[in-house]
Amino acid sequence: MSGLSPAYPRCFVAVAPCESLSVAQHCRLSGDVPVALDWAEPAVLHVTLAFLGWLTAERCDVVRKVVGRVETKPPARLTLTGRARVVGAEETRSLVAEVAPDPALMDYRSAVAEALAAQFGSVAPADRYWPHVTIAKVAPGPLPADEAWVVDRISFAVSSARLCAGRTLWIEPPEPPPDEDQAR
Repeated sequence: MSGLSPAYPRCFVAVAPCESLSVAQHCRLSGDVPVALDWAEPAVLHVTLAFLGWLTAERCDVVRKVVGRVETKPPARLTLTGRARVVGAEETRSLVAEVAPDPALMDYRSAVAEALAAQFGSVAPADRYWPHVTIAKVAPGPLPADEAWVVDRISFAVSSARLCAGRTLWIEPPEPPPDEDQAR
């Protein structure tokens, strides 16, 4: 065992729907290009506010405290716009549903990002941020045009910000990851 702290992959701060959403029931593809999708489970749907990358357990604790001190409140509800598109490289493509512009969400995202930046340095700039929900992983192969994806306009209540990792939403890791040598 090394003296390094455990590390958690792909950490980010996000808000999540308070109710269970099955987006597979609300998404349609027009056109005739078959596409294999791995739909996201309702428990992992979220709107990312800030991506942080790999974090040690100690940094995770600091992130939770920093985010918990943000005084701005998240919006009570968010709405999907009805538009979806595929993002990412061929091997890591995702289908994402756009979240309707909401000044309260943008204010909350800014407050979270500013608090994190004050503690750790830079966080992705606001001009590169666009709120969305990842609803499926997309298999490699041909794709229809972006206009072919349609998602119902769904409105949902959201949680306060929470620390997440990978495709799971957790607040406190139940135990350290098995390989502690990955922490940097």
